[in-house]
Amino acid sequence: QTRITNNTPSERATACKQVERIALHRLKDLVE
Repeated sequence: QTRITNNTPSERATACKQVERIALHRLKDLVE
C-alpha cells in the first residue's frame, strides 16, 4: 500500500490524482 503520509507535495499530488481517477472510473461504471 502507498502511504498518504508523504512529506513531498508532488507525491501527495500524484496520490490525489490517482484517487480522482479511480473515483471517476467508478462513477462512470455506476452511470452505465
